[in-house]
Amino acid sequence: MHLSIPGAKGNVLSWSFVDDFYGWALVSGTTVAFPPPAYLYRTDDGGHSWHELGLPAPAPDQVFEANFTYFTTGWLSTSNGGPYVYKSSDIGQTWTPVALPSPPGGWPTGGTFLVAVNPTSGGGITATVVFFPTLQGRKGQGAKIRDFPPLTVGAYDGGRPVTYSYALPLGSEVTTSVPLVAPPNQTELASRDNGKTWNPVMSPSTGGAVGYLDPTQWWWVGHGQWANTRDGGATWTSPASIDVEQPLPGSLEIVDRLHAWVIATSQSRSVLEATADGGRHWRLVSLPAMLPAAGRS
Repeated sequence: MHLSIPGAKGNVLSWSFVDDFYGWALVSGTTVAFPPPAYLYRTDDGGHSWHELGLPAPAPDQVFEANFTYFTTGWLSTSNGGPYVYKSSDIGQTWTPVALPSPPGGWPTGGTFLVAVNPTSGGGITATVVFFPTLQGRKGQGAKIRDFPPLTVGAYDGGRPVTYSYALPLGSEVTTSVPLVAPPNQTELASRDNGKTWNPVMSPSTGGAVGYLDPTQWWWVGHGQWANTRDGGATWTSPASIDVEQPLPGSLEIVDRLHAWVIATSQSRSVLEATADGGRHWRLVSLPAMLPAAGRS
């Protein structure tokens, strides 16, 4: 069944549902302004009717995603003029910037921050912060955020504008064939209490995929490797050897302590793999053949 959003001003950027009835949609505007404004809509009847909530963040901050972890609690992935994350505690009616603790040496200044949030479960949330200095003519310095996800920025290379794509290791979904490079000036933080306190996050590698069992217990899966953390990413076990192909970032979904799914690449094609013993062994999952276009229903 197809459900539309009456009066929506543009294309849907992200969806977030907490159950069968309550959900939110972030919709881009259709104005000629760049970046275009993003409007938030809410449904409480499974998408049959929608209520416009307006602009969740003021210009020039740009909103890319809206994620809700509970009926009342929501988070935005944005590009900002400072290191803060937007949070709502009233079902998306109002949004408040929450300052993030600075890394050693403090936050840089004079540029743009991408703040990408990813809920774990319960009161858990991760925030990946990437800083780009402001573009300075054609001197090859700085960058301008174009899109997310994946994180795409425009830069200058000898006077010719070019675009680079990055994959964030803490769960962003990547759907591009462009070679992926770890972002510069990156800080990773996690909260277990709905953003009241934050702690630095380490990961076994900039590659691979991270999945969340709860706010403190996460898995990391790389090509032929597996590790886990029990303290929200502060420390990890040494990677153990497992039989898994190269996973795609953002594709690891943990069902419970024993079962998980991951999308991987094998011989230039995507495959689905599953585990039923806590990540020690993985098996390829056969998918049904695609029907010809005329035979689909």
